[in-house]
Amino acid sequence: MTWRPEWEEPQRRGFGFGRGPGGWGVARTLVVLCVVVTLVNMVLAANATPTAGGPVTLAPWLGLTLHNAVWIYPWFSYVLVHDAFGVMHVLFNCVLLWFLGIDLEQKLGRGRFLTLFFGASLLGAVAHVVALAALGGSESSALIGASGGIFGLLFFIEHDVEAGQHLGGHRHEPEDERPDARRQDLR
Repeated sequence: MTWRPEWEEPQRRGFGFGRGPGGWGVARTLVVLCVVVTLVNMVLAANATPTAGGPVTLAPWLGLTLHNAVWIYPWFSYVLVHDAFGVMHVLFNCVLLWFLGIDLEQKLGRGRFLTLFFGASLLGAVAHVVALAALGGSESSALIGASGGIFGLLFFIEHDVEAGQHLGGHRHEPEDERPDARRQDLR
Protein backbone atom coordinates (compact mmCIF):
# COMPACT_ATOMS: atom_id res chain seq x y z
CA MET A 1 0.00 0.00 0.00
CA THR A 2 1.28 3.49 -0.80
CA TRP A 3 1.32 6.61 1.29
CA ARG A 4 -1.84 8.71 1.18
CA PRO A 5 -2.09 12.47 1.75
CA GLU A 6 -4.91 12.13 4.29
CA TRP A 7 -2.49 10.41 6.67
CA GLU A 8 -0.27 13.49 6.66
CA GLU A 9 -0.15 15.45 9.90
CA PRO A 10 -0.75 19.19 9.50
CA GLN A 11 2.41 21.26 9.51
CA ARG A 12 2.87 23.24 12.70
CA ARG A 13 3.85 26.86 12.48
CA GLY A 14 5.94 28.75 14.97
CA PHE A 15 6.82 32.37 15.50
CA GLY A 16 9.43 34.45 13.74
CA PHE A 17 10.30 35.58 10.26
CA GLY A 18 10.11 33.42 7.14
CA ARG A 19 6.80 31.74 7.93
CA GLY A 20 5.46 29.09 5.63
CA PRO A 21 7.02 26.53 3.36
CA GLY A 22 10.40 27.53 2.04
CA GLY A 23 10.89 30.23 4.69
CA TRP A 24 14.34 30.94 6.05
CA GLY A 25 13.75 29.60 9.58
CA VAL A 26 15.72 29.64 12.81
CA ALA A 27 17.81 26.52 12.10
CA ARG A 28 19.42 28.27 9.13
CA THR A 29 19.76 31.45 11.18
CA LEU A 30 21.63 29.52 13.90
CA VAL A 31 23.99 28.06 11.28
CA VAL A 32 24.70 31.51 9.82
CA LEU A 33 25.27 32.99 13.30
CA CYS A 34 27.67 30.15 14.20
CA VAL A 35 29.66 30.70 11.00
CA VAL A 36 29.77 34.50 11.36
CA VAL A 37 30.81 34.43 15.04
CA THR A 38 33.45 31.78 14.29
CA LEU A 39 34.84 33.82 11.38
CA VAL A 40 35.05 36.90 13.64
CA ASN A 41 36.75 34.70 16.24
CA MET A 42 39.30 33.47 13.66
CA VAL A 43 40.06 36.99 12.40
CA LEU A 44 40.42 38.26 15.96
CA ALA A 45 42.77 35.40 16.90
CA ALA A 46 44.90 35.90 13.78
CA ASN A 47 45.20 39.70 13.94
CA ALA A 48 45.14 40.64 17.63
CA THR A 49 48.34 40.82 19.62
CA PRO A 50 48.49 37.82 21.99
CA THR A 51 48.34 38.63 25.68
CA ALA A 52 50.11 36.96 28.59
CA GLY A 53 47.08 34.63 28.90
CA GLY A 54 47.38 33.46 25.28
CA PRO A 55 45.74 34.45 22.00
CA VAL A 56 42.83 36.87 21.96
CA THR A 57 39.56 35.09 21.06
CA LEU A 58 35.85 35.45 21.76
CA ALA A 59 35.80 32.30 23.90
CA PRO A 60 36.45 34.04 27.25
CA TRP A 61 33.58 36.48 26.60
CA LEU A 62 30.96 34.39 24.79
CA GLY A 63 32.02 30.92 25.94
CA LEU A 64 30.92 29.50 29.28
CA THR A 65 33.57 29.43 32.00
CA LEU A 66 33.43 29.07 35.77
CA HIS A 67 34.37 32.74 35.96
CA ASN A 68 31.42 34.05 33.89
CA ALA A 69 28.86 31.38 34.88
CA VAL A 70 27.19 33.91 37.19
CA TRP A 71 25.92 35.78 34.10
CA ILE A 72 22.97 34.57 32.02
CA TYR A 73 24.22 35.24 28.47
CA PRO A 74 27.14 32.75 28.36
CA TRP A 75 24.75 29.88 29.15
CA PHE A 76 23.32 30.40 25.65
CA SER A 77 25.96 32.35 23.68
CA TYR A 78 28.56 29.58 23.98
CA VAL A 79 26.61 27.73 21.27
CA LEU A 80 27.70 30.31 18.66
CA VAL A 81 31.45 30.31 19.38
CA HIS A 82 33.65 27.61 17.87
CA ASP A 83 37.39 26.93 17.69
CA ALA A 84 39.37 29.88 16.29
CA PHE A 85 42.20 27.69 15.03
CA GLY A 86 40.38 25.03 13.03
CA VAL A 87 37.25 24.58 10.94
CA MET A 88 36.29 20.96 11.67
CA HIS A 89 34.33 21.75 14.85
CA VAL A 90 32.16 24.43 13.24
CA LEU A 91 31.88 22.44 10.00
CA PHE A 92 30.51 19.31 11.67
CA ASN A 93 28.23 21.27 14.00
CA CYS A 94 26.79 23.40 11.20
CA VAL A 95 26.31 20.53 8.76
CA LEU A 96 24.43 18.52 11.39
CA LEU A 97 22.43 21.55 12.49
CA TRP A 98 21.54 22.31 8.86
CA PHE A 99 20.36 18.82 7.96
CA LEU A 100 18.72 17.88 11.26
CA GLY A 101 17.52 21.32 12.27
CA ILE A 102 15.60 22.26 9.14
CA ASP A 103 13.52 19.06 9.17
CA LEU A 104 12.93 19.20 12.91
CA GLU A 105 11.96 22.86 12.75
CA GLN A 106 9.38 22.05 10.07
CA LYS A 107 8.03 19.20 12.17
CA LEU A 108 8.00 20.92 15.57
CA GLY A 109 7.62 24.57 14.69
CA ARG A 110 10.09 27.32 15.48
CA GLY A 111 9.23 27.74 19.17
CA ARG A 112 9.44 24.06 20.03
CA PHE A 113 12.59 23.63 17.95
CA LEU A 114 14.30 26.52 19.77
CA THR A 115 13.15 25.13 23.11
CA LEU A 116 14.57 21.71 22.25
CA PHE A 117 17.88 23.05 20.92
CA PHE A 118 18.58 25.59 23.66
CA GLY A 119 17.13 23.33 26.36
CA ALA A 120 19.59 20.60 25.39
CA SER A 121 22.37 23.19 25.17
CA LEU A 122 21.51 24.44 28.64
CA LEU A 123 21.49 20.88 30.02
CA GLY A 124 24.93 20.27 28.48
CA ALA A 125 26.20 23.55 29.94
CA VAL A 126 24.95 22.66 33.43
CA ALA A 127 26.65 19.25 33.20
CA HIS A 128 29.88 20.91 32.06
CA VAL A 129 29.93 23.50 34.85
CA VAL A 130 29.06 20.94 37.53
CA ALA A 131 31.76 18.54 36.28
CA LEU A 132 34.32 21.34 35.98
CA ALA A 133 33.57 22.59 39.50
CA ALA A 134 33.56 19.08 40.99
CA LEU A 135 36.83 18.09 39.36
CA GLY A 136 38.54 21.37 40.17
CA GLY A 137 38.93 22.49 36.57
CA SER A 138 40.47 25.71 35.39
CA GLU A 139 38.38 28.85 35.68
CA SER A 140 39.56 30.00 32.28
CA SER A 141 38.68 26.90 30.23
CA ALA A 142 35.64 27.78 28.15
CA LEU A 143 32.80 25.63 26.87
CA ILE A 144 32.21 26.43 23.19
CA GLY A 145 30.23 24.93 20.32
CA ALA A 146 26.73 23.75 19.49
CA SER A 147 27.36 20.07 20.23
CA GLY A 148 25.08 19.97 23.28
CA GLY A 149 22.11 21.25 21.28
CA ILE A 150 22.88 18.90 18.39
CA PHE A 151 23.02 15.91 20.73
CA GLY A 152 19.61 17.00 22.01
CA LEU A 153 18.30 16.97 18.42
CA LEU A 154 19.79 13.51 17.87
CA PHE A 155 18.23 12.15 21.07
CA PHE A 156 14.87 13.60 20.05
CA ILE A 157 15.11 11.97 16.61
CA GLU A 158 16.04 8.63 18.20
CA HIS A 159 13.05 8.88 20.53
CA ASP A 160 10.83 9.76 17.57
CA VAL A 161 12.05 6.76 15.57
CA GLU A 162 11.39 4.44 18.50
CA ALA A 163 7.87 5.87 18.69
CA GLY A 164 7.29 4.87 15.06
CA GLN A 165 7.71 8.24 13.37
CA HIS A 166 10.38 9.84 11.23
CA LEU A 167 11.35 13.39 10.38
CA GLY A 168 8.70 13.71 7.65
CA GLY A 169 6.03 13.49 10.36
CA HIS A 170 4.49 10.30 8.98
CA ARG A 171 3.49 7.62 11.44
CA HIS A 172 4.20 4.09 10.30
CA GLU A 173 1.26 1.97 11.35
CA PRO A 174 0.73 -1.68 10.59
CA GLU A 175 -1.42 -2.31 7.53
CA ASP A 176 -4.54 -3.30 9.47
CA GLU A 177 -4.34 -0.33 11.87
CA ARG A 178 -4.38 2.40 9.23
CA PRO A 179 -7.43 4.68 9.25
CA ASP A 180 -8.65 3.49 5.81
CA ALA A 181 -8.51 -0.18 6.84
CA ARG A 182 -10.64 0.55 9.91
CA ARG A 183 -13.16 2.53 7.89
CA GLN A 184 -13.55 -0.33 5.39
CA ASP A 185 -14.10 -2.83 8.21
CA LEU A 186 -16.86 -0.68 9.67
CA ARG A 187 -18.79 -0.46 6.40
